[in-house]
Amino acid sequence: MKGKAGKVIFYLIPVVLVVIIIVSGTMFLKDYMEYKKAGDEYASLEALMEETESASGTGGSPGDAYGYVPLHVNFEELSAVNEDFIGVIDIPALGIRYPMVASKDNEDYLHVTFEKQKNFAGCIFQDCHASKDFSDWNTFIFGHNMKNGSMFGHLKDFLKDETLCDTYPYIWIYTPSKNFKYRIFSYYTANYTSDSYDDFFGSEGYDSYIERVRSRSRYTPKDLSEVDFGMRPQLIALSTCSGTQHVERFLVHGALVEE
Repeated sequence: MKGKAGKVIFYLIPVVLVVIIIVSGTMFLKDYMEYKKAGDEYASLEALMEETESASGTGGSPGDAYGYVPLHVNFEELSAVNEDFIGVIDIPALGIRYPMVASKDNEDYLHVTFEKQKNFAGCIFQDCHASKDFSDWNTFIFGHNMKNGSMFGHLKDFLKDETLCDTYPYIWIYTPSKNFKYRIFSYYTANYTSDSYDDFFGSEGYDSYIERVRSRSRYTPKDLSEVDFGMRPQLIALSTCSGTQHVERFLVHGALVEE
């Protein structure tokens, strides 16, 4: 009996290995196709969020002190693609540039792209409780941490290189009515239950919030003189998953310096 059992195991092992390879290959192919579909879609939208003509030396704004050239955003066409469109986020230091949406529920765009196609890449979206004109004291923006670096996948690159943020320490948000420039002042990893996600009220609440998120920061700005927290500028907070247990989040905080 032992001999027969040994023969069964001997022949069964290769079969199991083949099954594992087939299943793994199928899952890999499925993930690859999902990434490709999302990548192709967002690549097709890039022409609607391009740098101004000055980028090619044909005149216009020469850019800021860092050489950043403002974007020309085709708000009309992006709104035609998706009626939930509210603006474009641009993070030059990381090469992140996407259209953003706002909906009645934060679940709506978790696995739906800007063109409303089902895909695990989802879309960059504003917290459903926030004012769409970014007039709140603190506005949260969410995006997935994709393995290929798409969406907010490159946010974690700030942790890999402490000097990266200072190469261009700003986040731009373009909306149909105004453009907003935010100075990054803090980023760190936190639990999804962190009080960094809590609302705050009044001047004391604002000051306490700033103290908390700055004390957690993995980033020490070289020069933060342009941000006067005593004037309580409006804030944004970018949030994405971190780690493999789905309980950690990576947050990036910015303060408004130009409107």
